[in-house]
Amino acid sequence: MNLQLLKNSKKKISGISIIIVTLFSTLTSAQWNFTLSTDHEFNSNPFRSPFPEQQFYSSFNIGIQREFEDITMLYYGSYSRFYETNERNSYWHQLGLYNNDESTKFGIYANQRYNTVDYEFFNYSDVTGYLKQKINWSFMNVLLQTSATYKMYNNLKSYNNALFTLGLQLNKSFETKTTFILQSLLSYKDYVNTGTESITQGRSGKGMMSGNGYNSTYADTISYPKVTSTQIFSNIRIAQSLFENTGIAAYYQNRSLIEGSGTWYGSVNYNYGDESDLYDDPISRRENTFGFELTQVLPELIILKSGYMYSNRTYPSQGIYTDAETLVQELNRNDKQKYYYVNISKSFLLSEESEQSLNLNIAYSYINNESNSFWYSYNFNQVSLNLGFVF
Repeated sequence: MNLQLLKNSKKKISGISIIIVTLFSTLTSAQWNFTLSTDHEFNSNPFRSPFPEQQFYSSFNIGIQREFEDITMLYYGSYSRFYETNERNSYWHQLGLYNNDESTKFGIYANQRYNTVDYEFFNYSDVTGYLKQKINWSFMNVLLQTSATYKMYNNLKSYNNALFTLGLQLNKSFETKTTFILQSLLSYKDYVNTGTESITQGRSGKGMMSGNGYNSTYADTISYPKVTSTQIFSNIRIAQSLFENTGIAAYYQNRSLIEGSGTWYGSVNYNYGDESDLYDDPISRRENTFGFELTQVLPELIILKSGYMYSNRTYPSQGIYTDAETLVQELNRNDKQKYYYVNISKSFLLSEESEQSLNLNIAYSYINNESNSFWYSYNFNQVSLNLGFVF
């Protein structure tokens, strides 16, 4: 493990750790739940580059929940390790709480991620509050939801943003064992530090545009216009039970931009994780997607799932790279992505009284992303093993 990352992480999360221990240790009339899991993966191109570098990757994860009469508190932490490039290692953790009502659910949680010095520009913190309301009618189930998120980057202040969502989901089941789901989500994103007279931003690290293997740093003071985006996401899903242990689902999704230029300038630097603001922001694009999934319950309650997805995406705020260095702003980036996957999972109940279980999941996936922009044309194969212990 990278010692520098561990030292930095220990310093920065020590305060939160003290809060967690204090809260959990002073309240005794509650129920504890723990999860320990590990993921091990081989990926032929984990950083989504036109110059693939295969890697073995592992993550080590912990989850702690404590249930009280009205609320549940939680903490999740995950350390990610790359065996060939330790400078890519990172630590992510989350602290949150939510109420225990089945019909009206609300909560708040905060995330942080820390990377090594070479990739510290990926460091961020965010906080999210949400509210979900279930309405169960005799002819249909309804879910209303809303959320607000504020995200802060330590070294890329111009990417700091506020995200607001408002959603509606309708579920209807029929006697033919058919389920129909209709979902709509309105999102508004505001890059809060844009629209000012000047922005100073700095970055240091290794990335696609700085070549393989050397560090780059820069600091600029530049004027930018205000950047916002308003998008409507729609999802139609139909699931059908074919036989007693076999089911199939098909879906269509659409993302439409109704206001704004999409997003802040896209980066070609992908760090294996949630780079939604820096690399491939879903709020920034127009998209049409369709796919299907087949589920088969095998003997001993082994679950097999396989599926396919095709997506056509347009990014109106981004130009295209005609080669490794030439950027043409007058053309919009367009991607066509194909995604195949299959996974098999099994849960082993270790104790009926305490509900302890051991969960095993083995998965394979393949993604082929064809783009008119040089840095976004890539493909990769991924094989993973997940082992989790719940107690």
